[in-house]
Amino acid sequence: MPTFAEKVFHGCAAGRGLVYIKSNGDVWPCPFVEVKTGNVRETSFREIYEESPVFMNLRNRENTLNGLCGDCRYRTICGGWRGRALAYSGDYLAEDPRCFIRN
Repeated sequence: MPTFAEKVFHGCAAGRGLVYIKSNGDVWPCPFVEVKTGNVRETSFREIYEESPVFMNLRNRENTLNGLCGDCRYRTICGGWRGRALAYSGDYLAEDPRCFIRN
């Protein structure tokens, strides 16, 4: 049964409620996760959001996050900051190197 925190807090919203659509139609999970998931001029937004592997990975944190974020008991509440993970490692699913819980 989910805890109150799991019902209320969802951590990084990249691809989980926040989406960035560039003026050329490219769709990113957020302005800080510069990963093209599709283009709304070529594919419907719904199809991109529901079927893109990037969006599916971001919605399924329990099975996709790597490193310490993947092992963390708070991964469904926090999940680390995906933009920072990408900036430091080049992998949006990598651990957040500036995690406030373990630092």
